[in-house]
Amino acid sequence: LKMRFQSACLLLPLGTVLLFLSSADAQCFSGTREECKDVDFIPGHNLGGEGIDITTLARKGAYVFKMETTLNNNNTCTICKNRWTGRNEKLPLAIVDWRSLQKCKQSVTSKLYESSMSLASSSSNGVSNDWKVGLGFFPKPSTGVEVALSGSHSKVAEYAMGKAKKDKYSFSSQEVFCRYYRYRLKRSAELTPQFSTLLNSLPFHYNSITKLQYRQIIDIYGTHYIRQVELGGKVREVTALKTCELALDGLTADEVKDCLGVEASATVVSVKVSSAYKQCNEVKKKKLSQRKFSDKYSEREVEVTGGGGDTDVSDLLFGGRQSLQFKSWIQSLKTNPDIISYSLAPLHLLARSQPKKNSLKKAITDYITERAIKHKCPSCPSGSFPSHREKCKCVCSANPYMTDSCCPKERGLGQLTVIIESAKNLWGDYSTQTDGYVKVIFQRKEQCTKVIKNNNNPIWNAHFDFGVVNILRDNNIKLQVWDKDDGYNDDKLGSFTISVRATKKFKEETKFLKNGSLQFKFSFTCAPNLTGPDCSHHSPRLV
Repeated sequence: LKMRFQSACLLLPLGTVLLFLSSADAQCFSGTREECKDVDFIPGHNLGGEGIDITTLARKGAYVFKMETTLNNNNTCTICKNRWTGRNEKLPLAIVDWRSLQKCKQSVTSKLYESSMSLASSSSNGVSNDWKVGLGFFPKPSTGVEVALSGSHSKVAEYAMGKAKKDKYSFSSQEVFCRYYRYRLKRSAELTPQFSTLLNSLPFHYNSITKLQYRQIIDIYGTHYIRQVELGGKVREVTALKTCELALDGLTADEVKDCLGVEASATVVSVKVSSAYKQCNEVKKKKLSQRKFSDKYSEREVEVTGGGGDTDVSDLLFGGRQSLQFKSWIQSLKTNPDIISYSLAPLHLLARSQPKKNSLKKAITDYITERAIKHKCPSCPSGSFPSHREKCKCVCSANPYMTDSCCPKERGLGQLTVIIESAKNLWGDYSTQTDGYVKVIFQRKEQCTKVIKNNNNPIWNAHFDFGVVNILRDNNIKLQVWDKDDGYNDDKLGSFTISVRATKKFKEETKFLKNGSLQFKFSFTCAPNLTGPDCSHHSPRLV
């Protein structure tokens, strides 16, 4: 029999064996009143059972369930051996299925969010179930409108929306998490007296008169309660990337996201020999003058969940410290964990009477709807069109000068136009008046006016559009005035060079020749998102 049992175990997949061990590793027993007094609570014992506001994802600090009570009717409590602290610790009476987990995953997860709304919507990723279940109907957004409900007023959402008011951004997120414990609440867990009293004091019906009383319970306890948790720690660093500044640096948001992930991984696991690490180093040399990606792109929002003690957690992934700092934070999570993943249930489910249950459900649904972020999609500028892939985003047809995000690919780009207007008092021949024409030469491209015969004061009004050019390569326009003879022996009456700079309107010029003068004008309009005399500086643009 023993041999058959061993053989059966060997046939199990490895994952099944580990799952079995993990479920069995909570070595728990019933402790006496005296034993319960002598041991501490499990780490994070009171992180479940708390009220939470789904619109901010902020825990309210007000408890729905009793999380400090340990003794049952027999005056005993549950005591478990914590593999991470090596101590026996007690569980609140409200908790079941407590486990210290097998190991901590330490790898960097990198994600790219192409708009502030997509980042805002990611705030609720820590919620492991559908928080809308059991609530009322949330209105569908109309055409051309984006809506974020959960996390609409979270720290990350407000950071993203603030950036969106200043420029066109995408967002790179680097995240590391570590799970140490998990538990859930009993269905029969006892409510706190404070919550019960407030719940019982609510009127049966929710309307404009009673709305304030219902809003009071939401203000104190939030919209939901936490019924199941995974505890440990999480670092999330969100870097704001100016979309068009990246294009000017010759980089894509995906490349920067990947290389930020590589730099964060070097801190977390101290690995600097991967092909991705070498590739990012090459990019640094060519395009960032050896600067680190995290230094070049440093508009960053940092969220650290869990940990404590003397560890400085201000910038764990990109702070320039050695991985020792990160390891110290990881160790502190064993005794100072926080919630990194949780499931929720709406508060109205705790009301006993059906009328109050329905009324609180309506009050919570109204509150969430009122606080939703509604973002009306702007109309796309000329030359761009709405993206089919992402709502409220304008895109362009990529060309040699412009990316599909409608950003210039180089600094110095703009539209050059030259208008040759007229000349006065030309002198080309002794016997007749001048057969005049003008050559306009810019960056090896030559254009000519028509020949106006037998006229020392010709008027051309010739319009030359050189299209999109880069004045950082060569910003000189050469102008030559000619008297036409037989084509091969035309007489040059004069030439000159002018330097092009950005203009707000056409710039009028008069240049004097040996005999006479030439009147012309030119304009150079910077490409979108560029500014400055030579169109080399990034200019914010919202669409």
